[in-house]
Amino acid sequence: MKNMKKIKLILGSIVLAMGLTSCESWLDVNQDPDNPTAESATPDIRLPWIQNYFTYAWGSASMRTSQIYGVLTQTSTTSANGCLAKWNPLQSSATTPYQNWFIGAGVNVDPLVAKATAVGANHYAGVALIIESMGFNLMSDLYGEIPMKEAYTGKYDPTYDDGKDLWFMCMDDLEKGIEYLKKTNVNYPLSQGDCWLNGDADKWIKFAYGLKARYIAKLSKKFGKEITKKDGTKVTYTEQDVLDALALSLKSNDDNVSIKNYNIDGDETNITVGDPVQANMLWNSLAYGSSQRITKYYVDLFKADDPRIDKLVPSVMTHVKLKADGSLESYKWTRAAGVDMLNKDNNIRMAGNISNAAFVEGSSNTIKYTIEEADARSKFVNDMIATAHDVTVNDKEVKVVYKKGQIYVNSTDYRHAGDTIYANMASRGFETSGRGEYDTYYYYSTNTSVPYVSGTGTFYGRINSDLDLMTYAELCFLKAEMLLRQNKNPEALQAYKDGVKANFERMQKKLTEWGAQKTSVTAGVDENPTMQPMDAAAVSAYLATVNAKSAVDIAEIMREKFIAVSFNYELWNDMRRYDYSSGKVNGVKAFPNFKRPCESTAVTKFPGSVTSSDDFSVPQSAFRRWMQSTHETNYNLVNLKASNTHAVEDDIYSIPTWWDCATDDEYYNYGITKTYK
Repeated sequence: MKNMKKIKLILGSIVLAMGLTSCESWLDVNQDPDNPTAESATPDIRLPWIQNYFTYAWGSASMRTSQIYGVLTQTSTTSANGCLAKWNPLQSSATTPYQNWFIGAGVNVDPLVAKATAVGANHYAGVALIIESMGFNLMSDLYGEIPMKEAYTGKYDPTYDDGKDLWFMCMDDLEKGIEYLKKTNVNYPLSQGDCWLNGDADKWIKFAYGLKARYIAKLSKKFGKEITKKDGTKVTYTEQDVLDALALSLKSNDDNVSIKNYNIDGDETNITVGDPVQANMLWNSLAYGSSQRITKYYVDLFKADDPRIDKLVPSVMTHVKLKADGSLESYKWTRAAGVDMLNKDNNIRMAGNISNAAFVEGSSNTIKYTIEEADARSKFVNDMIATAHDVTVNDKEVKVVYKKGQIYVNSTDYRHAGDTIYANMASRGFETSGRGEYDTYYYYSTNTSVPYVSGTGTFYGRINSDLDLMTYAELCFLKAEMLLRQNKNPEALQAYKDGVKANFERMQKKLTEWGAQKTSVTAGVDENPTMQPMDAAAVSAYLATVNAKSAVDIAEIMREKFIAVSFNYELWNDMRRYDYSSGKVNGVKAFPNFKRPCESTAVTKFPGSVTSSDDFSVPQSAFRRWMQSTHETNYNLVNLKASNTHAVEDDIYSIPTWWDCATDDEYYNYGITKTYK
């Protein structure tokens, strides 16, 4: 936590260093160390901010892409993120990751590297280059083409680099970063400024090789094909290159790049978006407010006996009974249902925005519904009676009395009366009227005398959840995938088993930590059940089933990987390189149950859309990238248009990135301009 405290200390002063070029003099002896400038800021002061703003860019990108690959959706059908969920994207979704990388993080990399190399702080230079690789890799994954070589050269209109050039530059940064980390660090111990791995250079090297494995895996459509580099040399990548990188990467959960986060009352906030700096940066996007909902596609990934589901899918307090004084007598926890985004007949958003639930705190509330269709009216009445509501029917009018202590939707649209089953993903922190350091319940009311809980939160998305940038479990599944592609089935099976076990152990360790803390401060409310350890017998039974398997296929590997990773934009990369539900390994689809969202009607954005909702084999039939941020269309439009003939056209969303194409010709034939010939 010491590095997070350092971030808080220097928050106001480091702004002076952002966006400014370095000076001839590295250090002024009269400079106050607690108020650094661009000229005096030392490597240990810059690095925490690079890390802070990168993770914010990563977290917001991961939440937004989670809408695209189908594990999250929104209450609103018209908001920017709600439109992502129905594959009718708006340009405004592209801003936050862009500005946090370029304005908050990336702008500080070159000055840090220059200063670090000048004073022998080699490990800082190595870490900065690795994060630069991650940042521009993220930008390329989202936007396809982006300025990198000229990004921080003082030009207001930097030219774009194509996806191929970006990929190799990111790989070069990784290699250079590893080289610096292997050198002796003369000044500024890395532990002074590193908020991610506490200054452990060996873990950083392992992390870099894990990133290398990810980058190469994205080229799976190109495996076995020659790629011509900028200098004219040719290189060919295969599954073995991924495996070779993995052999030098994370060895166990002890090597996980899992960032500790805290719920701090009065925490400082960052400059670009004003969110608390010590919070989980995924929470800032995923669980800050009450608009997020889990999907049925995600819920259906879990087997019936998987004890992780109750830790990853939030629950809501139901069946509430009150004492005479209005305090809680009893209640039940009910797991949230998933919103069906793939099947039109079951998708509640087809009836309009999903409504947030409310509760009856005082006297009863009565709502009158007009239901024209007899069968729908009959079903609605039976459902209301079954959930203990008083119902009166008068022809087409149905009157329902919601009694004290019951939850309901304050709407006369009967179709949304059942929206209470779609519990939100939100959890509280002090920054959002939270009630305690570890009490992250999302209460119906900020009134502390009101004990009703509308959401327990999710394991990965609380303000004090660890932020997993890379885990051993994820890499085990990547290893299993590559081995399966090599037809090394027994080895693939073992890697898959290792991945499942590692994820259970990683979750159980954190749940045990939470379970020892007070996760409720409200009288009459139990400790948060989703923050307690999983039942040991249930864990053993599930792992026994996994260990009994004699074979594994790509769909099973990806199913478990989705659970282990959940809200990480790398899953969108996986879906794209397997063409969503079209790509196969040994005849088996990687994502067999995924379909185009049933709300999708944006034919100008995805002109290759076909009748079958699960056939993505036709070019431009799927979500492949984002349109550039408005910062680029407003201030660098000439170079943006020069980079890609589709750049400002509706169909840009369906244009594959370089790594998502099987050949260079395919990529450049989409109208992308080559950075180099």
